[in-house]
Amino acid sequence: RRPGAYQVRVAARDIATSKVGAAGQFVEIPDLNNRQLALSGIVLGGATDGDSSNAKESKMSPTVRRYSSGSNVRFAFGIYNALIDPASHQPNVTIQIQLYREGKQVFSSPILPVDTKTQADLARIVTTGVLSLNPELEPGSYYFQLIATDALAKEKHSQAVQWLDFEIVK
Repeated sequence: RRPGAYQVRVAARDIATSKVGAAGQFVEIPDLNNRQLALSGIVLGGATDGDSSNAKESKMSPTVRRYSSGSNVRFAFGIYNALIDPASHQPNVTIQIQLYREGKQVFSSPILPVDTKTQADLARIVTTGVLSLNPELEPGSYYFQLIATDALAKEKHSQAVQWLDFEIVK
């Protein structure tokens, strides 16, 4: 209803087995009315074509975020309120992906331009990609951080950051 931080909790019971499970996560709802660059949550998906190493466990499931080192992970997110260049009638947004383990950066992608030419709604840019996990990454907990930068925005409001935790398994 209103922008801000929320804690979402869910509990479920399997009727057949009476087993109960619960999950919770903090969610940040951006204020899109302030016209500042903002990102949606990130969805990570499973193996891409030709990569079956983690397909059974996490194939395009946003709930199970376990991936084998060396596998390819799909990601998707939305970019909101990117400014439009009056000359080209297109936004000028780039992204950078960073991986962290135990507070230390273990990967940083090059700065990548976001292709907006086929987008139907430039106020809500849907972006997807594939991250290849280095086969030498050790099993454990990681953070996938995404930084979007709007080259047309004033420096104070030119970046938006979103992150998501996941696990690398053998």
